[in-house]
Amino acid sequence: MKKFLLLLVALVATSAVAMAQDTWTVAGTAAILNGTDSWAPANAANDMVSTDGVNFTLAVESKTLEAGVNYEYKVVKNHAWSEAYPGSNAILSVNETAVYTVNYTFNAETKDVAAVAVKTGNAGEITHEYSVAGNNADLFGQAWNADNTATDMTKGDDGVYSWTSAETALAVSTIEFKVVEDHSWGVSYGYNGGNATFSVTEAGKYVLKFTFDPESKYVGCEVVSFTPEVFEPTYFIKHDWAGEGNWTWQEMTKVGEMTTEGVRYSVYSYEGIYGGTGCNINIAANDAGAQWFAEPELIGAPQVGDECSFRYSPELGQLAIINLNPEPVTTPSISKITIKGQEVALEEGKYNYNMTLTEDINETDVEVEVLHADENTGVEVSVRVVKPIMSEEYRKVTVTLYQGEEFVEEYGILVTIDNTPTGINDINVNSAKVVKTIENGQVVILKGDKKYNVAGQAIK
Repeated sequence: MKKFLLLLVALVATSAVAMAQDTWTVAGTAAILNGTDSWAPANAANDMVSTDGVNFTLAVESKTLEAGVNYEYKVVKNHAWSEAYPGSNAILSVNETAVYTVNYTFNAETKDVAAVAVKTGNAGEITHEYSVAGNNADLFGQAWNADNTATDMTKGDDGVYSWTSAETALAVSTIEFKVVEDHSWGVSYGYNGGNATFSVTEAGKYVLKFTFDPESKYVGCEVVSFTPEVFEPTYFIKHDWAGEGNWTWQEMTKVGEMTTEGVRYSVYSYEGIYGGTGCNINIAANDAGAQWFAEPELIGAPQVGDECSFRYSPELGQLAIINLNPEPVTTPSISKITIKGQEVALEEGKYNYNMTLTEDINETDVEVEVLHADENTGVEVSVRVVKPIMSEEYRKVTVTLYQGEEFVEEYGILVTIDNTPTGINDINVNSAKVVKTIENGQVVILKGDKKYNVAGQAIK
């Protein structure tokens, strides 16, 4: 008797499991489903029914569908998006604007999904509200909000809808937008199923007119008026600060403008702790449209934890990370440095990688000749022109060593510009100090055991 009862309990449990059946629901564009909400997997009014637990059906009656419109849908499991079919949205369209019953079928084993629209009557006049939604909150009032009535379009005598924006200051950017039907994302129009776009190629104040033709589904945008203006965007930088996973946006400061080889560009800077990876740059403190710099130029060999200046030029599209406190490095002995044709005497030895050039800067480029004379190797260093690193404060000397015609090594010297003139072109290193004094009624600059007048000429 006891065994019989245990068997009976097992059979009841098995039967209960068999009776537990998954719920399959159709979710998609509201126009082809019960209810007014699009893509609502929790709407039990669109639950499918089955007699065998495998084949499910749903009939949605009295739906007015328009010719040429792609209505989208999926079948979801247990009112959640964790499992839904097909992978890409299924499409239903009709060739005639009319009233339909939409019959959905779904096979729980094969996961096949289908929908057939059966005409049941003629449709009356169909009217819709159209509005514009896009990515620029200044232009549209809100970003990507289908419920925004401020961008409702007006129907013209030719049947084309339009909305004209207020005058809005726009930076060089890409405006993305769609025309939304009845303030719902259930039906929206752009370019080939994606967002429509308008390119702002020059900063200024714009009045834009957005148009939509419900017959052809054409979406357009044109400039009504444009007033050029000096537009100063705010740039932000995101980086793994100090390498601690602290990916946060920080505002950059404009430090000036420069002209190099006839190209004028601006420079923005932020001082932070280097984290050993790339950076994002954007005109807003968010990830939308940010530009990723995987390998910015590294100046002064920054290491994780070093305090650095992050320098960005939007016109050049370049980012440099400059170590503000670089470690001294071993370089071949430098016997002579010439700046703009005037030789600067230096003591022999190893010099700090980060040297300071004190000079009244009137030109963008500073010609620096670095001559290496190593008695053991006989290697000499060729002449290099110091190019700016996106700032009037920094120059970088690239030194290439050759023995005969054979390449030996290449290293860099970061030169810091001090625009306070001393009357002499000078590079300050760890062991070389410059002192001004008066001798015989004239200013004399003492550097080591060398004397110079204010013109930078050596005095014997």
